[in-house]
Amino acid sequence: MQKQINSKLIVTKPWGAYCVLDQGGAYKVKYLDVSPGQRLSLQSHLHRREEWTVVKGVATVTLDDEIVQVMAGAHITVPKQSSIGSKIKVQRC
Repeated sequence: MQKQINSKLIVTKPWGAYCVLDQGGAYKVKYLDVSPGQRLSLQSHLHRREEWTVVKGVATVTLDDEIVQVMAGAHITVPKQSSIGSKIKVQRC
């Protein structure tokens, strides 16, 4: 399901919702709202680095084999990998 708020397209997913706040040739800024107890599917990153910032609540982040709790106001970097890729999974506590 999609709706628009303040000219931003909100896309609803089973885990919550997201919208693209800004994008350019080499970047994209998204706002993700992960519902309590839900998680994003496992993702693999081969060609880009990502910065994730937790705005509210606590996220459990699995980055490759490491599991960390990321508190509101903190961020985590998903490094760019050239061969096997970093694997990340995010769950809201």
